[in-house]
Amino acid sequence: MRFAILVFSVICFVLPANSGFFAQDHLNVEHIGWVNSYWSRAYDVTTQGDLAFVATGSSGLQIMDISNPTHPEVIGYYAVSRKGVRDLAVSGGLAFLAMGDLHIVDVSNPKRPELMSIVDSPDRVSCVSVSGGYVYVGHRNRGLSMVDISTPEKPKEVGFVAGLEDITDVDISGNLIFVLTESGGLHIIEYSELDTPEEIGSIQIADNRDSRAIVVEDNVAFIADYSRGLYVVNVEDSSNPNIVGQLAGHFSDVEIEGDYAYAVESHWLTPDAIRIIRITDPARPVLAGFWEIEGPGSGISISGKNAFVTFENRSYTGKTTPGLKVYNIADWSEYEVIGSYHPMGWADQVEVDNEFAYLFAGEGGFSIVDFSSPETPEQVGVFNKGWLIRNGATSGQHVYLANYHGMDDGSLSVVDVSYPGNLTDMFGGVGGEPVAIAVSDHYTYVSNHHNGFDTFDNSDPENMTWLNRHYLGERASDMLVSGGYIYIADAEGNLSILDLSNPEDAILVGSCETPGFARSIDVQGQVAYIADGEEGLCIVDVSNPNLPETLSFFDTPGEAMGVAVSGEHALISDNLGGLRVINVSDPEVPYEMGYYNTPGYALDVAVSGRFAFVATGINLSIYDCSEAMGIPVIATTYDLMSAYPNPFNSSTTISYELPFPGNVSLQLYNPLGQRISTLFEGNRQAGVYTSNLVAKNLVSGLYFVRLEAAGQEYTRKIILVR
Repeated sequence: MRFAILVFSVICFVLPANSGFFAQDHLNVEHIGWVNSYWSRAYDVTTQGDLAFVATGSSGLQIMDISNPTHPEVIGYYAVSRKGVRDLAVSGGLAFLAMGDLHIVDVSNPKRPELMSIVDSPDRVSCVSVSGGYVYVGHRNRGLSMVDISTPEKPKEVGFVAGLEDITDVDISGNLIFVLTESGGLHIIEYSELDTPEEIGSIQIADNRDSRAIVVEDNVAFIADYSRGLYVVNVEDSSNPNIVGQLAGHFSDVEIEGDYAYAVESHWLTPDAIRIIRITDPARPVLAGFWEIEGPGSGISISGKNAFVTFENRSYTGKTTPGLKVYNIADWSEYEVIGSYHPMGWADQVEVDNEFAYLFAGEGGFSIVDFSSPETPEQVGVFNKGWLIRNGATSGQHVYLANYHGMDDGSLSVVDVSYPGNLTDMFGGVGGEPVAIAVSDHYTYVSNHHNGFDTFDNSDPENMTWLNRHYLGERASDMLVSGGYIYIADAEGNLSILDLSNPEDAILVGSCETPGFARSIDVQGQVAYIADGEEGLCIVDVSNPNLPETLSFFDTPGEAMGVAVSGEHALISDNLGGLRVINVSDPEVPYEMGYYNTPGYALDVAVSGRFAFVATGINLSIYDCSEAMGIPVIATTYDLMSAYPNPFNSSTTISYELPFPGNVSLQLYNPLGQRISTLFEGNRQAGVYTSNLVAKNLVSGLYFVRLEAAGQEYTRKIILVR
């Protein structure tokens, strides 16, 4: 099945030409917010004004605010399920993306990029360049096409040059197109008549398959070659181009600024660096200096006095993670790193508690996200010790983390989250290789990679004590404590139920086998819901824990990875199929109410009210499922409404609206800031509430009603008139 999924992941997925936000297929579910964008790669970068656009493979187009280059920040993204961006060009509020086909995306609002159209390609699009009202599209094996984008919603191919294979880059100068092929061929196309383009000159500059990038300046072409370095080609006579200079190196990209070429060099034989090459005399390129960079470089773009460089950073596990660095090049001889951006790790698990989401992001660590405003969720805390976090569980003011250090080497960590902005490591220890965690009362249960699970007494989280180990078959994929039992889903597709009457000596009381690979479990009442891999959702009656019985299945499109149940609905994160909302009011007859084909891979899901939180690998996304779940829509912001009547004589009614559950305080103050009375204080679910104020002992005058919720304050004036 894994092979089938891999094959499926590279098959072209055709999208509607006028899809909405992030261009995903959906029904009764809306994408409303995201945070913590992850990059799978960093192929190319281009800058325009205060924005940088980065092609990041399967994580799509990432749009960065670089108005403050010391703190570049991702503010928007465009990604399509299982389609990667390999190259891009940006012009006039439009981004042109090589994503298998050519995607034309409106980025005039960089926070909400929107697909305008797709130009289908029978072959894979490898590179794009834009000039005037035309896009020049290089196809891997089909050739070069010219596309009229005067009407971006209805692009039209108006010219085509066949016979060009393995196109890696294209540049435009005047009425000439310069096409670079991977095998080292430079082809010059004249297109004064777009419908009849003609190749008028060519030259073989190398005998390898490593030519990567081309820039043409003042009748000189500069070509970055990964094996042979920088080639300088005189193209003044376009019918007879000739090599006039060369500098040895291993270059993947090149940018020209004034009298210098800035070339990205990445090779195992040399330090990863940016080479500064003096090209005052193009026939004699001279190495003038270099800057070492953090990992293998991939792309460079220069804007003003700053160079923006993408790179792949090698982690302690040997894995490479992409990033971006900003260099001040006002004086290249004394270059200075002024800013950098390192994306979070792969977002693969999420839990929700009141107004906070807890994201477990592999090598990116653990982070806390405030979603009191779901359209603009904000990361408020990060905990990252450089370990690979496999799993986590929350309980009160503590988070328990399963950390992977290496084969058969891991640890259990306890983090105090009382103050999200200042996360405290309380406990770190316990050997083995923890995989899944469940927490209940004063006990923590940690599954081991090989078999069984360990029980710990966590009554003192700073000094947890090991109690015992219970041996099972395969390692647990997920664990959940509910109603005095621990439910364990393992990698062999088994559901095991253990009685926790004596937590120090759990007893296996029942089990059943599911047809797939049980990935995740949730239990509501007397029913267990299992994300059963390629078999979809498996629903099991656990009213008799000794004899669990399968009730039904619901086959999801791909591989069910995570499950979260709220009321009459089970939400499934389905790897290739995105977020699925299943009605389970009758557990024996589940049926689908809505879905969202998420970008990336839907790996885990959590739910709070009408909002679903999906770890998609590339980020944590928030979806509004109110329509699919039949939940009346309420405001997404807190609101303290006007009192009625106001002014008032004897009493008035104060209304307020809460978009999320949580602690609420409603207080009455006088103009001196002194609290007069408490109208309400406690925990409330999301909804609209009223409080009646009786002016029994109050004197006439001005008063203030203050609502405090989610760390915010809202105030209204009221006037008492006797």
